[in-house]
Order: sequence, then C-alpha cells, then structure tokens
Amino acid sequence: MTDTDTNDLLALALFKSAGDNRVTKDATAILPWSQIVQDLSTHILTDGELDTEADKDRWMFTLALYKDETWGDYEPATQKVFLRDPEGNRILDGQGLPMVKEIITPINPDTGKHYVRRSAANLLGYSALMLDYDGIRNIPWAKERFGRYAHCGYTSYSHMKDGRVNKFRLILPFATPCPVQEFELRKKAFLRFSETDDPSTVAVSRGFYLPQVHPRRAQFAETWSGDGPWLDWTTFKAEKPYVPPPIPAMPLPEGPARLWGRKEFDRVLQRIRDSAEGSRHHNIAGACLRAGSLIAAGVLDEGHARQMLEYEALRKVGPGRRYEVVDLIESGFKKGGRNPAAVPGTYVTTPTPEQQRHMAALKDRLRHQKKWATK
Repeated sequence: MTDTDTNDLLALALFKSAGDNRVTKDATAILPWSQIVQDLSTHILTDGELDTEADKDRWMFTLALYKDETWGDYEPATQKVFLRDPEGNRILDGQGLPMVKEIITPINPDTGKHYVRRSAANLLGYSALMLDYDGIRNIPWAKERFGRYAHCGYTSYSHMKDGRVNKFRLILPFATPCPVQEFELRKKAFLRFSETDDPSTVAVSRGFYLPQVHPRRAQFAETWSGDGPWLDWTTFKAEKPYVPPPIPAMPLPEGPARLWGRKEFDRVLQRIRDSAEGSRHHNIAGACLRAGSLIAAGVLDEGHARQMLEYEALRKVGPGRRYEVVDLIESGFKKGGRNPAAVPGTYVTTPTPEQQRHMAALKDRLRHQKKWATK
C-alpha cells in the first residue's frame, strides 16, 4: 500500500494514562499510516523522577476502533470515588493502596450520556498488530524478523534500564481491519508469530504508551520503520477461544479441618470477587498465594482450587488475560506451598521435610545456647 491509497487509514484512540478509561470523540481519529509512523518517530522527554510511576504513566494509545455514544449497548466508563480524611487526602489500606468508597458511571456533560469505556466489550476491531517486548529479544533481531513487512518500532520507557536489556514495541498495520471476534480467535497465532515474552500484548483493549524516555536515558532512545506488505490477519490460524472449565463439585469435607479449609478458601475467592479496578492483580496474586498454603496444609484440593481461582479471576479480568492468570496461580501455589497454613484447633498437619529440617536445626541451636549459658 502507498500513502496515497484510500485504504491507508487506521483507527486510533488516545488516552491520558493507564487510569484513563474513557473513549472520547476528541481523542479518537482515523489517520494515514504515514502520519502514525511520523508521530511515533520521536520520543517525548519526561520531566519527573526517573523510573517512578508518575513519570512513565503518560499518554497511551491503541490502533483500534471503539463504539461511541451513539451506540445503544455500550459499556459505560466507570470512575472510582475514594475515601478521604477531613483534610481531603486519600485513606490508604494495609497494603498502602487507596480505599475505594464507591464506583460511579459519570455522565459526559457535552452529550448527556455516559462515557464509553475503554474495554473489550466496546472494541469493534483492530487496525494493526501491536507487540511489546520486555527483554527476550533485541532490536537487531526485530529489524531482521519483521523487515519484510510494513512496520514501525520504538524503544519503551524502561529500555536499557540496566544498560543491557532491550525493551521495545512494534506495530504492524493490518491489510484490512480485523474485527475483534476474529482477533480473539487468532491470539495464539499472533503470539507464535511475534515470539514476544509478553503474552498480554494481545489482550483486547490493552493500551500502549507513546514513545517516551527520561532525559537520563535519552541516549538509548531509538525509533525505526520499514516498508513492505501490510499484515494479512486472515492468514493466521483461527483457534477456538478459551472457555473456563465447568466448576467441579467440592468434595465433602473430611472432618473439621477440611471444613475450616473450605471456609477459608471461600474467603479467598470472595477477595477476588470484591476486587476493584486498580487492585485486581494484587488481590488475585494474594488469593493464589493463600490457596497454595491451604493446599500445602492438606485442607484444600489442588485441582478444585486451580479451577475455581481461574474461573473467578477470568470473570473479573476477562478471558484475554488467561496467560497472566495461569502464571499467577502457578506462582502463588509454589510460594504458598513453602509455608503451609496453620490449621486452628488440634488439626495439625504433618510438617514438610523442609520444616522438619528447620525445626531440628533450631532445636540443635537452642541446645548449644543452653550449654553455653550454664558454663
């Protein structure tokens, strides 16, 4: 395709930050590919403290088309209302996160309608495949791998943070707009094609930061582009979307310890259900860790726990984040398994070999201390 081709147009949506979940008319456009390449050819210099969230959380975009307020069935954008003290400061919870009082759906004063939410439910289709790389590949590899396609690339904020690891993004325009349903069916194929180390790169409605760099790392910033055929998404294999497995029946509790374990796991699942935006990842990770400790204590079945956690987490974050959810479950089970839950009452579990070794070493140390103290 050429710059003069009438099909050389892509849908773009712009957002002020990761927390901006509104698709607004003045922040969406249909632009020529050549203009997008030009706009992404220069890094924005940030002016905050290096490597802080406030410095890098600015201006996100996605090359996709969303519903607008003329649609009757769109998902409205939400807004958190935080608890505040008498001085107006946000009240933090035990993890240092602001406490949410309520979540509202504000009205756009210009239209009298709810804002459209940046969400998978409102996304109609993609104009390009956007890829994120967090260190598994380097820029020379990317230039050679995708050099035969029309593309543009740029280094991300954390590129060369340690002086070695390459972090960058690539954009390959689609030959024709890809409906979101077709995109969903080809996620696995896109990941195989991209060889990225970030599976969330194909999460529907994910935003990507514009090229930006802190002045102290400006010497490492790089952008590039190339000509070639536009990516034909129809050539990628369509695969059935993932559907969470049916919830198995919980085995009957075998005594008070199992009953306690079941109640404790119910609280773990409720923690996921009650998660608000901004704390979902934290709560899901914590729930998986606690489940791992319950499994290690012998009061919870691993298969049941795995399927229930996956089911509740995907209900909260959507099926497009399955890769991340599975990773959280595996990590939580592994870490939680090192510290079995303390079962109340007389229902004490058998110590693991590691715990037995630790206890023997502790007793031996105490014996030596006692001998030393009596001399």
